[in-house]
Amino acid sequence: MTSTPAVRAFRLAARVAESEATQANSLASQQTAASLHGSNVGAVIWVVKPLLSAEYASNNGSVDKNNLFGIPQIALTAIAQLVEFPPQAVYAPTEDATVEEKNDFYERLQDTIDEMPRRDLKLVLGDFNTQVGGDRNGMEKSVGAFASSDHLSDNGERLVSFCDFNDLCIAKTFFFHRGIHKKTWRSPNGTTANEIDHICIKRKWRTSVHDARVYRGADVGTDHYLVRATLKLKLKLQKRPVVRGPYDVEKFKNRTTARNFCVELRNRFSMLAECESIDEHWEAVKTALCESA
Repeated sequence: MTSTPAVRAFRLAARVAESEATQANSLASQQTAASLHGSNVGAVIWVVKPLLSAEYASNNGSVDKNNLFGIPQIALTAIAQLVEFPPQAVYAPTEDATVEEKNDFYERLQDTIDEMPRRDLKLVLGDFNTQVGGDRNGMEKSVGAFASSDHLSDNGERLVSFCDFNDLCIAKTFFFHRGIHKKTWRSPNGTTANEIDHICIKRKWRTSVHDARVYRGADVGTDHYLVRATLKLKLKLQKRPVVRGPYDVEKFKNRTTARNFCVELRNRFSMLAECESIDEHWEAVKTALCESA
């Protein structure tokens, strides 16, 4: 497989995850930022192109399960100044975790989402340790038709509920790909493979995702494969409303100005007879006063 920029970035991130903090600091000159927590046991990594990233601290707002199982999280991002969309990288409890651990994880994740500005492009991605699939009845807005699993696990139900509550969808399930390009994890003996890593995006932005799939060539000794999503954003310019300043009523002390205003206002009032309702009449009076001034 060709070594794409995404694959090279993934390999770099994996090397950072296995290195000491001093080695991670030495990579700062390559326009990357990384944070290490705890011992080097496992990690969740997200990488974005410089032109699509903002000056966003690599571990700001992220949710890991350090308090649950002591597994660290790595968030890797390039630094730029154009568009801000802070992805939330997560490492969820496994299916074997207790109900309390699962509830605690999703409660903390929900708290993080609630703190984000409403207009932000919300991306929640990482290892959810969940399978979504099977009967999509009632889940069509959150789960696409191309999930690789044939059933919905307990963690899957939690993820779907989380997506429904926050108006998110699981991007990779909406794209048709071969099975090897869907399943994100393989067992140590190589006999079992599942789709447990997901990218969730706000539903209103789903059409901005042009593709999402697994890349198996980025093998760096982990049992997970690289998951890549291609986004093309169409950002609209937010027009600021025009705020009219206060009127300078002192000018009416000039007789000529006051006379001209009265003439202009009288001409505009002559058109009020065409108004049929009291609301139209009020709008016409208000417009006449403002434009005459």
